[in-house]
Amino acid sequence: MHQISDRLYAIAHRILRDGDLAQDALQNALVTAWRQLPHLRDADPFEAWSQRILEHACYVESQRRGRWRAASESVYVDAALRGLEIGRAQLDAEVATANGAGYRTLLAGILAEKASSLALHERAGFR
Repeated sequence: MHQISDRLYAIAHRILRDGDLAQDALQNALVTAWRQLPHLRDADPFEAWSQRILEHACYVESQRRGRWRAASESVYVDAALRGLEIGRAQLDAEVATANGAGYRTLLAGILAEKASSLALHERAGFR
């Protein structure tokens, strides 16, 4: 468990860029994970599951301290228009708008089976 909490702390610190905020978010995430553990059906995705809980805890901690504002965007490109770089243009525009507004960190929540969306975000610089 110590290795997992160290890894989660590193992620929280990278997201929040503040050691105290990262510790608070990690503690909240671990408590939430402990409470939700009986609902986890399969132990294989434990790390991804715990990371999602942590990312949410980071978001909540940042909002609580007034450091983040939330925005949610979804882009769906019709199958007939795929390959025309429409998704990339939209994502680039969203990133430029966020940068112009002073945002330093953007988070993207993408399901693992959405390979094209993962690739698009990776090409745009998301990690």
